[in-house]
Amino acid sequence: MSIRIPFTMISFFLMLLVLPAVSAAQNPGAPPSIAPVPPAATIDAEKVDPVPVPEPVPPAAEPVPPAAEPVPQSNLKQLDFLFTSDLYGRFYTPDCLGNKPRSYLKAIQSKVNELAPDLKPAGGKPVLIGGGNLFSPDAMGHFLLESPTGAAFIAGEYRKMGMMVNAYGPQDFLAPDKVLEAASGAFSKAEIPLLATNIECEKAQEATCRARIAQHQVIVIDGVRIGVLALFPEAQNARLSKAVRAMFKFTDPVKAYKAKLAELNKDGVHLVFLVSHLDTEMSYPGNILGFLRGLDVAEPAVVFASQSQSPSIQNLGYIPLIKRNQGALIVGSSRFGRSLTRLRLAVLPGEKGGFIVDPSATEAMDIPVPVQDLAAGDPGAVQVREFCEAFNKPLGNNVIEKPMEFEPFLAYMLGVMRTTERTELAVINRDVLNHFDFPVSGPVTREMIARLIRTDSALVVLNIKGKDIKALFGAFADSTTGALKVLGLEKTKTGLTINNRDIEDDLHYAVVTTQFVASGGGGIIAAQAGFKAGEKGVRTLMMEYFEGRTGKARGLDATTDFPDLWKNYVWNGGGNVGITFGHSNVFHTGVYADKPKLMGQDLTSMNVDITIFTGISNVTHALTGRARLLYGKTWTTQVDELGQTVDVDTESADEVKLNLLYQLKSPKNSWWKGSWWAPIPFVDVGYLTEFTPSLRDESYRAKLFTGILGLGMEVWESRLFFKAGAGMRREYGEEDVKAQNTLYAGWQLNNGDMFKVFGQGVKGESRLDGYVLDSDGEPRNYEIQMSNKLYFALNNRIFFSFTHEAYALKRDGERWSFAMDFLFGFNVLFDVRVPFIVY
Repeated sequence: MSIRIPFTMISFFLMLLVLPAVSAAQNPGAPPSIAPVPPAATIDAEKVDPVPVPEPVPPAAEPVPPAAEPVPQSNLKQLDFLFTSDLYGRFYTPDCLGNKPRSYLKAIQSKVNELAPDLKPAGGKPVLIGGGNLFSPDAMGHFLLESPTGAAFIAGEYRKMGMMVNAYGPQDFLAPDKVLEAASGAFSKAEIPLLATNIECEKAQEATCRARIAQHQVIVIDGVRIGVLALFPEAQNARLSKAVRAMFKFTDPVKAYKAKLAELNKDGVHLVFLVSHLDTEMSYPGNILGFLRGLDVAEPAVVFASQSQSPSIQNLGYIPLIKRNQGALIVGSSRFGRSLTRLRLAVLPGEKGGFIVDPSATEAMDIPVPVQDLAAGDPGAVQVREFCEAFNKPLGNNVIEKPMEFEPFLAYMLGVMRTTERTELAVINRDVLNHFDFPVSGPVTREMIARLIRTDSALVVLNIKGKDIKALFGAFADSTTGALKVLGLEKTKTGLTINNRDIEDDLHYAVVTTQFVASGGGGIIAAQAGFKAGEKGVRTLMMEYFEGRTGKARGLDATTDFPDLWKNYVWNGGGNVGITFGHSNVFHTGVYADKPKLMGQDLTSMNVDITIFTGISNVTHALTGRARLLYGKTWTTQVDELGQTVDVDTESADEVKLNLLYQLKSPKNSWWKGSWWAPIPFVDVGYLTEFTPSLRDESYRAKLFTGILGLGMEVWESRLFFKAGAGMRREYGEEDVKAQNTLYAGWQLNNGDMFKVFGQGVKGESRLDGYVLDSDGEPRNYEIQMSNKLYFALNNRIFFSFTHEAYALKRDGERWSFAMDFLFGFNVLFDVRVPFIVY
């Protein structure tokens, strides 16, 4: 008996058998029995196409070549790694007053235990890799890790989580030496090496350096040997403390990686993991990609990047996995211990042995870690109680009565920094504060300040030119979201001002900030050169300030507790010293015998040229002074009886000019809101004494005193002042004193940037004084004095200068006579500004 089965049923049965095989071939990287995993968030930093999806299996009539066949599922290994970094030592929030401590350490531990059953390979223990900045700069971290007992407790807790290796972080190396010593000892005993690969130990402390720092670690997971490295930028050397610099220095990360890779290859390592501190949030992942492109050897399999992002309140969970066309995978990390990164790495056997990474089957996932309340029986509760015993002490009797938000507290901190250091600007990075702890209220204690201010980075006072302040901090003026907070810099319709005063590009302004910001930390601004870190840190400063602020209990209000620097006086002073060479010409000489400068002849001169300026001003008054001393040797030539030109050694020449200008700025600033056309009453007093060789057998010293009262317009704030008025002048001659009434008009342009030539800045200053002089019984005089000076910058302080000066005189019934000087020289410029802060 035979049964006929229709062909269509046979075809349908064969399709049911073939479909699962085809499905598996189309997705070779998917594990057969894994709980569904949310898709990994990926970004492509190199603007490359995403990893292509495998094409469907061709029809049976067109056999697939063996090389194109998918790797059997049994050959694929999946290895799970947990990565955490940038906890900054904030293991607990003690809340000594409220007695509701919270634990970040316990939260991470609980999350690791929760994930453990689903981690690959199945049945294995969690593998936790630390990305650094683990125990510094938070006060809690320093407190726990400065003692062997506390350090052992922290190291033991991380060992329970499965931590097999931890990289040092930039902030860890800023910790006190006691913390570094205790932490390195405790983590070493817990078999958790602390890594920094590109270091060179100093010979004097080589033993200590080698004991505290490991340059690599090899871990073995499911038969895969993995070498772990940690690299820092060489620029990090500038941010190290003096004690740490005496122990080691960072070297070129590319050279260090290549040398260590060769060593690991000899050791039979299959894959290399790199913990990278090369980037900050501002540059990520640019510096990592630059490092990878600079390699001419095999790239690491995975780069774990610290400091790649700050979680926001709205989105705590986004971690990028950067997949490139080829080469290293780049895995980001979330700061402040707010999450764990789980990397599920797919590896396949390599053609020549070992293992290779399958990027298409690799996933990275950010897992949020919500902070947990600390139970009374938790071992960490003992540590918190000890911390509170040391830190729960009132500072003065300050009370924050109304809850204080993040921005007002940050502004208050900047106010303390600025008034303490007597500067015009204060700058700090926003993430210096633990923004998760705001708002705050209640008595101000050491614990509150230690909890709110993450770091005790040393204070630094920078002297920065006005034009550089615009470039460095202009983008952060009046910003409430930028990486920096700046106090004293305002953005107006016409540009930037400092304490409501126009910025003078050529003057140096004092700026207080922290060593972290000044050294380029966080990549926010370029590292500044030549600064010296103070001995006091910002957290210590705030504690001392509140401790000394006693009296009536009150809240904190930056608008009333600190002076308005617009209303306070600012003194500035400085000058320049130079050597000049030049020539003097006199036209229509001999017309005015009582004017030595117009009785001279053409002279060549070499001079010492010194200019000193000073001024003090506020919103209502301004007083500026200027003095110039010119002293030198002059020589000329004449024709003798034989018709030969011979050199003539003439007398030394000197000139001293003194000017004092007072401006009443109330009408401009109070009545006309700073308008350039607003009239400014002024008093200008000048004194001139000079000795100039002349054609007369005996030359005499000229002395002149001038006093002018009038109105002017400051069309360029603190730079260009047009003025007109009337006054009197006294001229001290050889035999008598001559008094004259005068009408006056002129201008005064103070030294500053003017224009650029071939990209180089040119500074300039100018003064013009015009007089119409009259006296009883004497002809009317018309007199002009002018001085123009240009400085061509060779560097920040040294300039090549060109000076042009002119003096002209005409009396009724006589012709004009004038003298001109052209001088060239080199000048050294110096200046200083000091605010007189009055409470």
